[in-house]
Amino acid sequence: MPLPEGMRTIGGRIRTYRKMHNMKQETLARILNISVPTLSRWENDELSPDVKSIIAISKKFDIDLLFLLTGEKHP
Repeated sequence: MPLPEGMRTIGGRIRTYRKMHNMKQETLARILNISVPTLSRWENDELSPDVKSIIAISKKFDIDLLFLLTGEKHP
């Protein structure tokens, strides 16, 4: 089953989970020790987060790394 349009990219998944947790960009950016414009660029798929940030996002929102990176779930 295909993912909803807003979840088809890593940026879309980050945005979706941030909003599901009622978190502002400023809050997540502070947690990840990045700027709000950087987070915005990730969420708009203009930039990709580094590995350290991907791991931190996965832990913060309890998201499987494979799903966060690819949108695929473990079998």
